[in-house]
Amino acid sequence: MADENNTPLYQSADGPVIFTDGVPSIAHGAGVVNFYLGRFDPDAKGGNPANQAIAAQVVMPAPAFAATAAFFSSKVKDLVLDKVLTQEQVDEIGAMFEAEAGGGEQKGK
Repeated sequence: MADENNTPLYQSADGPVIFTDGVPSIAHGAGVVNFYLGRFDPDAKGGNPANQAIAAQVVMPAPAFAATAAFFSSKVKDLVLDKVLTQEQVDEIGAMFEAEAGGGEQKGK
């Protein structure tokens, strides 16, 4: 039966909140980009170093990933303008990820 009111139905905005310390792994293939969101979980007893754990996996079509990367890049510029980050911080972080031939892996970690 057709929707007589033609009322739109959208997904709930009540999705999960995921805290992440970064992206420890990323790969691409077959038109998609797959990456993991990671976090550092502290030792509950306080005697050992934090342990890196996977918080979530994200799989996106490659064009959507590129659009997301451009969106984040634009937001980083806003964070510098709003003095949340300094340009020096952004440059230092960017230097860690300078692409090498055949790569783009994080340096120094």
